[in-house]
Amino acid sequence: MRRFTVVFILYVLFFCMNLNIYQNKLINDVKNINPYIRETSFIVEDFNNNRIKEGNINQYIKRIDNLKSGISSIENNKYIQAYIDYKVISLEKLKIAINNKLNDKEKLKNSISEYNRYNKLSQDEIQKKLKKTLIRVTKIDETS
Repeated sequence: MRRFTVVFILYVLFFCMNLNIYQNKLINDVKNINPYIRETSFIVEDFNNNRIKEGNINQYIKRIDNLKSGISSIENNKYIQAYIDYKVISLEKLKIAINNKLNDKEKLKNSISEYNRYNKLSQDEIQKKLKKTLIRVTKIDETS
């Protein structure tokens, strides 16, 4: 009986250690992505406040391309790969929306809805991962 109790306690300790490692890795990955999410929020805020004009569209497109390459180059684990994929797709949709801002209003409306859809999918994905790890998080984007 004592032998089974010791084996059970060892399995519980092993499970807790693995869960802790998974949680730490997930939290570190989210912290690595936060600067890119913050920069995306600045671009979206500029877009919503009509600060993007014909003269600076190329600057914003370059910023989005840098964000996409930065997010893609982050060394991540397989647990948040879907989140990163959705974020990259949403950045591409934002880039298309910025390109269509001055030209085609119908394409602009479609691009904005696609951006919102993929952005929501990425948020849902990361929330699922955080809930699985038994972590209570109030918001992903923490201030520096």
